[in-house]
Amino acid sequence: MVPVLPVVQVGDRLWLKRDDLHVPFSDTQMNGAKTYQCMNLIGSHLQTIRDKYAGTVYSDNFLQSPQGPIVSRVAKEYGLRCIIPVASDTQETALQHRSMQLVRGWGGEVDVVCQMGFALSSRAKQKYGDQYFRVRFGMSTDSPSVLRSVVDPVRQQVQAFDGLPTETMTLVVPVGSGVVFGSLLVGLAQRKIRFKRIVGVQISGYDRLDKIHRVVRSYGYELPEQHTQSSAMDFFQEVERVPAFDFVPDTTYSYARHISSTVGGVELDSQYEAKAWDWAVRTGISSDPLMFYIVGNSNCLR
Repeated sequence: MVPVLPVVQVGDRLWLKRDDLHVPFSDTQMNGAKTYQCMNLIGSHLQTIRDKYAGTVYSDNFLQSPQGPIVSRVAKEYGLRCIIPVASDTQETALQHRSMQLVRGWGGEVDVVCQMGFALSSRAKQKYGDQYFRVRFGMSTDSPSVLRSVVDPVRQQVQAFDGLPTETMTLVVPVGSGVVFGSLLVGLAQRKIRFKRIVGVQISGYDRLDKIHRVVRSYGYELPEQHTQSSAMDFFQEVERVPAFDFVPDTTYSYARHISSTVGGVELDSQYEAKAWDWAVRTGISSDPLMFYIVGNSNCLR
């Protein structure tokens, strides 16, 4: 069970939701939502993985992504074999990356399945298919059991907002795949928590509204009318919607670009949170009462 992680107030007008304080392993500072999502995903499917998938998980992974180290460390915790398919010229080139060195250090296998990143997903699936359990906790919303195992521990985190003056605050959430943001919207709707404004900042300009929509719809909700077209059926039945939000696909930085930032003495993840915070500063929103959601910090894995 993932604990409800705290909200820390910094000064009079800034609150930080600190999911980066979830550090489950003694041998690494690996933390945050990606880690507890992966633990819940693999843990809730553990018997199936052992019985049906030969006790093996695999997760296709870009060399710069923290997902490979996270999956390999969680697999080690559960005593599972772990394979990380990657795109690279050679095995030696792949292993020059710190993330892949960590994968190997935790017992994972680095498998170069192609040279170009655009072919990685299809090549990994072609090679391993349904032989082993595929971990795609940030991208896959196809399986209901997989989706709920990554959404549930996030949506429960909104309990940390109870008793806070959220109606006066703007909530800013860094967005990668959109699964965490969609999960939070579901949790806010279920607990009827309202913010003055909610903003999801996609840190490299990608439109994730379709992914967010699939997450909220799987829990019986619809997006606010500003993000969806009403159907004729909406006039004959009540449609429950998640709270209104703004979605900002910020194109200032590429995905691969890293920037350094510290807020309230807290170092931010250089690929995700730091870019969303930079957007908040550039737009002037950081001067208003603000809740900034720190989904995690994977700097230690890069």
